[in-house]
Amino acid sequence: MSNWVIGVDPSSSIKSVSNAIGWVIFKDGELESFGELAPDPLEGFYRVRQWLKNRFKMISVRDPKPEVTVAVESVFLGQNPNVFYNLTRVKAFIEVITLENAHSYREVSALQSFQAITGLKQYPLKNPDDPDSGRSKTRKPAIQSAVKEKYPVLSDEGEHISDACAIAVSIIKGNRP
Repeated sequence: MSNWVIGVDPSSSIKSVSNAIGWVIFKDGELESFGELAPDPLEGFYRVRQWLKNRFKMISVRDPKPEVTVAVESVFLGQNPNVFYNLTRVKAFIEVITLENAHSYREVSALQSFQAITGLKQYPLKNPDDPDSGRSKTRKPAIQSAVKEKYPVLSDEGEHISDACAIAVSIIKGNRP
């Protein structure tokens, strides 16, 4: 029996390709696969639901009794309630499919995933690429840098896959940095 972690950086926007859902799959702490998936909120996230069901089937073919945890980043109500609403919708679909397939579902805060992948306790004071930035603009660059260092195969991948990786690493580390 193996431990599988599927890290998902949820998105529900249909406005641009840059709002893809990032995902990674780890087996026993080793990176197995990764990619991006376009959300489809107008179709009830059918593509997202089918993608997740297919990942479960693929895992069960390779491992007859897998322990699978699907982890997503928790959301918070920011300046745009619409974003919160849509992220909550896509996460609900992911949770339902996960639980219907008798797997574990976990949510990880942005700070927990940041701490797990970077080893830092708080966001850096400044983004080196933006001298006028404060802590609010340092989380994603720090995550991407740490992911690229620890998983060179992800060096050319975008922030959604980096975020998904950080979420998965948080679960692998027991959600404690």
